[in-house]
Amino acid sequence: MNGCTKTTATGLLVLSLMVIGACATSQPGVTYVGGSYRQLFAATPGEVIEAAKDVVTEMKLILISSETTDVGGMLVARTAQDRKVVITAEAQSDDV
Repeated sequence: MNGCTKTTATGLLVLSLMVIGACATSQPGVTYVGGSYRQLFAATPGEVIEAAKDVVTEMKLILISSETTDVGGMLVARTAQDRKVVITAEAQSDDV
C-alpha cells in the first residue's frame, strides 16, 4: 500500500470519527458500529499511526499523543471544538 492510499484511508477514518453519526458501508473490510469505524490496512501499526499523524497535521487538529509498538499503536488528537479523536492500530497477523 503506498503512502497516498494510507493517508487517504486514515484521513477518511479521522473524518468518520468526527463527523459521521451512523452509516452503512458496502466496502469490504470496513465497518462502522457504535461510534467506531474499523478498517483493515496492509500496513504495520506504526505505518498507520504515522499516516494518521500526517492527516492530523493536514487537518490542523491538535496532536495530543501518539505511540506505537510492534503489535499496536494509538494516536489521540483534539479538534478546535475540543472533540477527542482517537485512532488505534492493532496488528492482526504478520500479513495484515
